Amino acid sequence: MAFYKGLEKEFWVNQPALAYYSGYGGVEIKRVYEGFNTYVVVVSDAWYGKPSVHKVKVHDVVRPFFMVNSHKIYLDECIKE
Repeated sequence: MAFYKGLEKEFWVNQPALAYYSGYGGVEIKRVYEGFNTYVVVVSDAWYGKPSVHKVKVHDVVRPFFMVNSHKIYLDECIKE
């Protein structure tokens, strides 16, 4: 399924989460795209405020992380569902 940020916001908000992070109003990981570069679709402010959908790159250094609203979120700190 293609990723269209404006058209499918309600689709991504209503999808079940693969993992979540409890900081920053709740960040839910909805989907992982693997390939040469790994991307995740996340919903920030999922529990409080207005949810927003992001497709962000996972940076593989020593600890894999992704950036949401200029905050680093490490994948090992996310809780799997």
